[in-house]
Amino acid sequence: MKFPGNQVHRLTLVLLLVLPVLCQPCVADSSLIAEYRLDGPDYSGATGVTDSSGHGLHGSAKGNARPGVAKVCLGAQLDGDGDYIEVADAPALDIADELTVMAWVNPDRLPVSGFNTILSRKGSFELHVNAAGRLLWKWYESGNSKAKTMTSGASLPVNAWSHVAIVYSRQAGTQKIYVNAVQQADRSEVSRPLETNDEPLLIGMHRDFRSQAFAGRIDEVKVFARALSGEEADFHRGVSRVCPDTGCTLGSFEIEQDDYGLACPSVRASVTVKAVCDDGTTIKDDYTGTVSFSATPTGTDSVTRFYLAATGGSPVSGYRFTGSERGEMIAYIYHNNENDVRVSVADTAAGVVSVSSSNTKFRTEGFAVTNPGNLVCGSSGTLTITAMGQNPTNSGCRVLTGFSGNKSLKAWFAAATDHGTGVDDAGVAPISLDGQALAVQNRPDVDNITLAFSKGKATPDVTYGAGAATYVANIKAINLEYSASPHDGVTLSVIKGSDSTDFVFYPLHAFTAIAAPDSSCPGGNASCSKFVPAGSRFDQETSLVCSDGDNTDLTDNPKAMQFKTAGTPLTLDYTPMAGTRCDDSPSGHNGACLGVDSVTISNASREISQSYAEVGVVRLEVNDYDYFGVTVPGYAQVAGRFYPDYFEVSVNEHGSFSDGCGSFTYIGQLDAALNGAIKYVTPPELQVTAFNSAGSQVMNYLDGFNRLSGNSFTVLPPTGDKNKKGEDGSTPMVVTSVIYSAVLTQNDPVPGVTSYQFSSLDNFVFEKDANSLVAPFTSHLEFSVTGLEDADGVTANNLPVAVQPVGGELRYGRWRMESEFGSELAGLTMTARAEYWDGSAFTINTADSCTDLTGLISSPQDPDNDLSDIAVGGGTTDFTFNGPLVSGEGGFAFTGSGENNQGQVNLEVDLSSLPWLKFDWHKTGVPESNPPVSASFGRYRGHDRVLYWKEVVQ
Repeated sequence: MKFPGNQVHRLTLVLLLVLPVLCQPCVADSSLIAEYRLDGPDYSGATGVTDSSGHGLHGSAKGNARPGVAKVCLGAQLDGDGDYIEVADAPALDIADELTVMAWVNPDRLPVSGFNTILSRKGSFELHVNAAGRLLWKWYESGNSKAKTMTSGASLPVNAWSHVAIVYSRQAGTQKIYVNAVQQADRSEVSRPLETNDEPLLIGMHRDFRSQAFAGRIDEVKVFARALSGEEADFHRGVSRVCPDTGCTLGSFEIEQDDYGLACPSVRASVTVKAVCDDGTTIKDDYTGTVSFSATPTGTDSVTRFYLAATGGSPVSGYRFTGSERGEMIAYIYHNNENDVRVSVADTAAGVVSVSSSNTKFRTEGFAVTNPGNLVCGSSGTLTITAMGQNPTNSGCRVLTGFSGNKSLKAWFAAATDHGTGVDDAGVAPISLDGQALAVQNRPDVDNITLAFSKGKATPDVTYGAGAATYVANIKAINLEYSASPHDGVTLSVIKGSDSTDFVFYPLHAFTAIAAPDSSCPGGNASCSKFVPAGSRFDQETSLVCSDGDNTDLTDNPKAMQFKTAGTPLTLDYTPMAGTRCDDSPSGHNGACLGVDSVTISNASREISQSYAEVGVVRLEVNDYDYFGVTVPGYAQVAGRFYPDYFEVSVNEHGSFSDGCGSFTYIGQLDAALNGAIKYVTPPELQVTAFNSAGSQVMNYLDGFNRLSGNSFTVLPPTGDKNKKGEDGSTPMVVTSVIYSAVLTQNDPVPGVTSYQFSSLDNFVFEKDANSLVAPFTSHLEFSVTGLEDADGVTANNLPVAVQPVGGELRYGRWRMESEFGSELAGLTMTARAEYWDGSAFTINTADSCTDLTGLISSPQDPDNDLSDIAVGGGTTDFTFNGPLVSGEGGFAFTGSGENNQGQVNLEVDLSSLPWLKFDWHKTGVPESNPPVSASFGRYRGHDRVLYWKEVVQ
């Protein structure tokens, strides 16, 4: 079949327009390193948070992080108190040059100060939201430990979804922040690659700062190893999908009603509605749908109205769940007659109808009880109890002003101590009204309390406790019943019981205390007394305390009896102080700086065995706690000083020795300052690493917390060569060592490690004695590190440690001269040289070009000691020599004295400053300079001491 030409062109045009739109989401992006849709159905297990990118970077939920209704299907619900998602370190996360991170975020609240963390990889990159709702992008460049930051111009709203994206491009030299696809910041400052490390990727938390935990919902987290364009970021913002069926099926509604209510328009009873799964117990926290309210009995004489607020507002017939309620809402009911009203809730679309298992007893006369507000335990408040009744002529209510005087009533109350369930407890402590204890939780048969009313109102003080003990609980109801008649001058029906709006006696503080000596560090710095070694156990008591009136010292405040953590433990935290730091990464301290980070309490307090993994001073904290909806503030105690448990000493550099004379050193050789001629080319260096009691290296053993000094070390210097024996073959060659204070350097090569470098002033000499006549050898000198103890008494556990610098060649040397004679007409050359013992004989030391005899040579015939114009007969001679020696030769030479100028010149070399060249020429056991020698000119030769002399002419 053939198409007309214009149709062919039209079809082609359609394909060109449609294909990019259809294919864009279909093409896989290889730069997508990680994608967390966070759909659930739950996050259980070590890899319960699925990575949909295909790279297998699955995460795990921490705290109570769980899936809930979010921007696209489900997302992560985080409470801001320890909930987060952790993705273990992987090579794919080491993104250095091009990076894009994005997510949908819906904060429940913004931080009062500081930041809440959306996404972080400690030491590489972090995305936070600050107190103003602005995004803070923080990154670390390779080789630079100081972070750089950039802040967005727009603020994120609370309780609303915003799409955020960060684009980092080293190639383009820019960084950009997008909020809802609109660029909000642009910075041209990228010179180095991002720092890469072995830290995990965290969603909703920073590794070091629990207080920065994100409160709210996070969804659709993506990480790209590419700098996306603004259009690409906007595309991902618009991506949606068919949601998996992960939730349960709605089975019923759980309905809770107040026991009593006044039939007055100004007083409404509460109705709590919870959506329940078809298993009959689980709350369906992703429930969405519309419910209708109804109540029985109904009739022409009865009016029932539902409201969504305790006061004000208009009547409603139902409520639409959006999913943000997490399956639970509260409605309020007014009824105008004396009836027991039972509420029904129906979701017609789901075919689910539920009827309350209890009812609210509405009465036309009763007590309206106004609670005192939430009270700190140990303090008191005021209840306002108002006797009210309907007007005889209408349905309005009035105060029964004639109800005055001391009235005897029946009183009982309901309380809950398990904030996890909120169920009324039996056997709780009594509550007191005007000092009258109410111990009953059911309606008594007889009057049990007397209150003073004036014109229909009583204002008793309310306290909670027994004797000196103070208690906490959720006071869910205070019920009152007056059984006598009439009141207000007319005969009315009996005033029946009425619930109060519930209130809470809550702890003043979640308090932590350490009673051990030296645990307190008021200054919060390194000057404090030592406490316990890092990683070692100490007793820490966590208590919930009540008010004692002044609250200046919580250690003597009464305990909050009946407090229990139920299903939500108290979380313990820490804040390093005074330069202290602690690395919670698995490679840092086996995964935790704090040994115990949560504690369950069954009644007011609990003592645990705690530990802190680092050196330094730390503020041990109990985080704020939600107790029946009331925030109990945490309290902190400064603890420390923690110090290392032990050291390990290792040799970072054995070092090497210098030669005293070119390529060798003479046995006994000294330098010009009469110190040993053997010194260091490279000084030896020890490395001292501090550890905690768990065997992990501590990083904070530095500055004032480092209590090492040069005196902390016991280093035994060498007294003899380790290998070489003297002439006798058994006694080591003797060495004299002169050792000076070492140089200590902190943070070398890593934080918390101390370097101990031997002093460059150290010097050594092999003693020249009767046992030192040996062939040349290479020295082997060994130091022994036998002790290490810092000012806190911490010692090393791996001593002794040997230090063995590379040695040089040692030679036994001497200076040798011989007398010479000859004609006065020619110059004389005298034997004068440095020699060394080669093991069998002395031979010229051609390696010696360092010995300098200048100033050491003298002659009795040279009174001015200038070695020139020395008198010989009637003439003179001049003396020259090599200073320093040339290949061991002294180069001693005299000029001729002139014809007939015969005589002798005596020569001496004083080796007092060169004792290593002395020799025991006369076998006395005492080394000496070479005996004087002479140069004889002409016939004068001296006495040969021979008996017979014969000249032989050949």
